[in-house]
Amino acid sequence: MTEEKINKTIGNNITYYLKATGRSMTDLAKYLNVSQTSVSNWCKGVKIPRMDKIDKICSYFQVSRSDIMDDFDYVAKDTEGNEILVEHHNVREEAQKFINKKLFAYTAGLEEHFKNALDLYDKFERADNDTKDIIIKLLKKSE
Repeated sequence: MTEEKINKTIGNNITYYLKATGRSMTDLAKYLNVSQTSVSNWCKGVKIPRMDKIDKICSYFQVSRSDIMDDFDYVAKDTEGNEILVEHHNVREEAQKFINKKLFAYTAGLEEHFKNALDLYDKFERADNDTKDIIIKLLKKSE
């Protein structure tokens, strides 16, 4: 990978995480104790931060070094066979949306089971002692 490509990759990744976290170049500059011009140059791909600054950037965004330094973009083909650039950040966001959707469906199912369990418990509490004894014996048998 050329130096220009490395600079651009790191710059794009820093810019992405600034946007994704709602932070500004000024915020990052203050955190790193550097000028806003330095951060701007990094984001534009004019220069790259030293490794100690990259490590601090990773801490700031709570990401790994590879999230800042690696180029995960790849070329894919659309349904008509045209090549399109797929940015890894977009893939990551789509994956997160999918996971969130699945988790929501799963927790909704758990909520339904919990309501059913509460309903059964309520019915158990209202049962007479003979019925409770029978239920307890059946439950112990099934263990």
